[in-house]
This record gives sequence, structure tokens and C-alpha cells, in this order.
Amino acid sequence: AGILEFKNEKDQSGRGTIEVTKTISGLTSQTDIDKALTNLKFEITKDGETTPTYTITAAADATYKLVKDGTGYKCTITNVPVGKYKVKETVTSIDGYRVSKDYTVTGTTGNDDSSGVEFDVIDNNTSILTYRNTYSATSIDVKFSKKEIVGNNELPGAMLTLYKKDAGGSWITEP
Repeated sequence: AGILEFKNEKDQSGRGTIEVTKTISGLTSQTDIDKALTNLKFEITKDGETTPTYTITAAADATYKLVKDGTGYKCTITNVPVGKYKVKETVTSIDGYRVSKDYTVTGTTGNDDSSGVEFDVIDNNTSILTYRNTYSATSIDVKFSKKEIVGNNELPGAMLTLYKKDAGGSWITEP
């Protein structure tokens, strides 16, 4: 007759999945969308580590790459060791735009992930991380004035016409 001993320990050897989804709104030109994608970067760091465990970008040579998925972009990382992690979107800005962002990370919502958002990778489960960036063009106040060639006096009744390029490259005026 022998003694049978059982010890109940939490198994940390399990694996899960991380799914990052990114949507971008407010940009109308493909050039600006491409700029925003070029600037995208997520860092996912395992608890206790100082350098990111996973870095996600849209770069063609990225190990973990955001790819077009319907109206957004997605990256799925499989075989992730279970444990606590932090995610942070580190680059979002593009010239000429303000950006507001919001996220949902496994049920936690917010709009400031500057210190990272914690989440758990659980055995045989998928941790869903959803980020949305909304861009709005920055405006510039411009004051026009028509003055005499000689002197510094305003020309009364002077009229100016503003033109802009349309999508086809032609110069147009708008009322």
C-alpha cells in the first residue's frame, strides 16, 4: 500500500490567442490612410518584462502584421503563453490631423492607453483588443489683405478669389 499525493497547482503552460483589430475613420484620401497605417504600432508586453514581447505594425516585413480585414485591419497572434500582458498603441499621429482614439480590451474601454492596458491571455481563449482612431483635419486661420504696391494702405473694395484642386487635379472655386 502506497501513499498517493495530489498537489493542485495552476498550470502556466497553456496557450491562448491575441486578436488586435484596428479601424481608422475621418481620413478621405488613400494617401492619408497609408500614412496612418505606416505610423501604426502596437506593443504587447508580458507582465514582468521590460521590452515588448510582440510588436504589431502594418509594415510589409513585420513579424506580426496588421492586414486589411473588411473595414479595418487585424492581426492574430496564436500560441501565446498564458499570463498577464499590457498593450499600448505607441504611434497614432499624422501631420495635418488631430486624432482621438478609443479602445476595448477584453471588456475594458477607454481612450488613454499611454501607460498600457492590462489583459490576460487564458488557456484556449482569444483575447480581443479593438482600437479605433478617428482623425479630424486641423484647421488654420488665414487672414488675407490686399495693400497698395507703394505704401502700406489697404485697398478698399479689393476682391480676392480662392481656388482649390478637386479630386481630378483641376483648380476650382467654391461659393
